[in-house]
Amino acid sequence: MFLLINTTVVFIYYFVSEASTGLTVGKLITQTKVATQDGDKPTTYNIFIRSLWRIVPLEPVSWLSATGWHDRQSNTMVVSITATLDIE
Repeated sequence: MFLLINTTVVFIYYFVSEASTGLTVGKLITQTKVATQDGDKPTTYNIFIRSLWRIVPLEPVSWLSATGWHDRQSNTMVVSITATLDIE
């Protein structure tokens, strides 16, 4: 039961935070945000897929490669807020 509740809370936290603002508490601290591979704002579908992949049990190990599964499967990436402000 704890695993189900924890998984649901994690999914809701990431989905709501990133779908509404593109940010989470960690991204605010690191001055980063979520963007698509093209540099655009991700769609709600991108964020939904990204959030689903975060709850895969071995997903944290996926960072041993260049990017995590949640970024690859949702065609998103994390970018610096200051770098994107300079471009705009």
